[in-house]
Amino acid sequence: MEIRGRILRVALAFAVVGGLTACQVSDPKRVDLLSPKADLTLSAIYSDVPFGSLASQTLDMYAPSGTKNGGIIVWLHGGGWTGGDTDEISPIAAWMVRQRGWTLLSVNYRSAETAPFPAAVEDVKLAIRWAKVNGPQHGLDPQRVFVMGWSAGGHLAALAATTDGVFEPTDVPDSLRGISSRPTAAVSLNGPLDPKTFATTGTWNPEGNRRSISRLLGCTDDVSIDSCPTTAESLAPASYADAGDAPIYIAAGDLDPITSLKSQALDPAAALTRLIGTNKVWLDVVDTGNADLRAHSIDYSLNRWALEQFFKRAPGL
Repeated sequence: MEIRGRILRVALAFAVVGGLTACQVSDPKRVDLLSPKADLTLSAIYSDVPFGSLASQTLDMYAPSGTKNGGIIVWLHGGGWTGGDTDEISPIAAWMVRQRGWTLLSVNYRSAETAPFPAAVEDVKLAIRWAKVNGPQHGLDPQRVFVMGWSAGGHLAALAATTDGVFEPTDVPDSLRGISSRPTAAVSLNGPLDPKTFATTGTWNPEGNRRSISRLLGCTDDVSIDSCPTTAESLAPASYADAGDAPIYIAAGDLDPITSLKSQALDPAAALTRLIGTNKVWLDVVDTGNADLRAHSIDYSLNRWALEQFFKRAPGL
């Protein structure tokens, strides 16, 4: 089954949502896809490394076998904010380690079932601080710490980029105090970037979407999110965005039945563009060609060339 990739001309993509324009990611003809047959297995050089005081605040480190380029990826797994594991790494992230020399830190953040929002994003910010402090001893540049995630992890990556000074961890080890948790940039792979509409959209399992948001908000039931102690709007990265935020690369599948393209990518990207700037929000719409491929197809059909252009050309990178 063929998996196709494309970069939409963003001016065309945003015409759907009011004529806004964002950064032109690339010539849409420049498509460099990842082969599903590629060997992307990784072996951690360090496992269960603590980055905070809680037992759950650990990470695994994956390093390239050859020359490093100095960049750090703080990787955030998916799982509806309640599941997933640090060994679940997207093929595109594994490719960046194996073929491009990045070092990857796969972070274990707290589950919403035991610690609702904003616990998970606090953990992400603590891990970013840890990467900046500990990266140099591994030959890594503390000024090149990128946060990247899939699904729920993509949502948390975008939040980390837009909430500088907000949702900062409270229990910070002395060695990490005074360190900025602002990432250099963020990459969101099929992240639910508008959690309120995520709770009411999605053709595959809308009840599951609502239940995930309910748990993330700390609601007492899964029926309604309107009476929760935290509002769904507070989960949206655009609720905090401003011109000082880190650049964000958003990738979404055009036929994904879980995270709606319009409500979870096009609309949020338009809002982020208005707030952050037209040259700092990049949108990659993946033409999956088949609805049955679902969200995971962007692991392989994401345009690698465009992603590398983002790392090279986005402001501040």
